[in-house]
Amino acid sequence: MTSLFDLSFWFALFPNGLSPAYAQFFFFLFSGFIIFGSIARMVARNKKAEPEMKKVYFSVAQMLFVMGMLGMIWYFFTYELIYFFGARFWFLLWIVGCFVWMGWIIYYAKKKAPALQEARAKQAAFNAYLPRSNRR
Repeated sequence: MTSLFDLSFWFALFPNGLSPAYAQFFFFLFSGFIIFGSIARMVARNKKAEPEMKKVYFSVAQMLFVMGMLGMIWYFFTYELIYFFGARFWFLLWIVGCFVWMGWIIYYAKKKAPALQEARAKQAAFNAYLPRSNRR
């Protein structure tokens, strides 16, 4: 456990292969991301919600699927002992990418989506008093 806090552990370009337990863990973790991303996309497609919240659902689905695929690529390189592309620092970048992407999704859901919904409601209220063309 102490090696997790050592920079030479994370930035070694010739790391050892994964132990079988870690290999299974990472395989199921990344597979779970892909599966849950696909399920989230199907749920988002069938959701009857405002366009802004639908965008949040699709963003979560896209993040899960893309990060699962990137994780599987890293897992493949690690499993095949391709040293540079299977290095541990790629996993650190993967974790940082997950947190940044989730932070953007949370920011959009909490700050931008309500403002966009309010603007859309105001525009709809304004358009209610405008004349419409007879063409349909």
